[in-house]
Amino acid sequence: KEIPCNPCETSCPFDAIYIGSDINQIPRIDFNKCTGCGICAQACPGLAIMVAMIKDGKAYFKIPYELLPLPVVGEKWSAANRYGDVLDKHCMIENVKKTKDRTTIVTVSIEQPFLYEFATIRSKL
Repeated sequence: KEIPCNPCETSCPFDAIYIGSDINQIPRIDFNKCTGCGICAQACPGLAIMVAMIKDGKAYFKIPYELLPLPVVGEKWSAANRYGDVLDKHCMIENVKKTKDRTTIVTVSIEQPFLYEFATIRSKL
């Protein structure tokens, strides 16, 4: 959606995100420059960015997470789609990056078939 926002563009240390002079434009990503670091996801005030990667037959996502309790590495949570429906009950918490004044970024792994449906995590198992 077109909204006046550009923290993703200004926070990217690799200049991989471009919005341009009209701050209402939808961001464009140069995937040749993007390293998947997740700094943009941490900077986005709308929690609208997630980073996806496929490795060894699994889909890995870096997602912003602002609820308590925070997940713990090694726990299994449920993977959900944008409607809250459970996709995979074996979503593994791989990493939790928490900083004092920023959004926590949680890295999760799920089965690759859910790559295009995944939206978030819910309810620790």
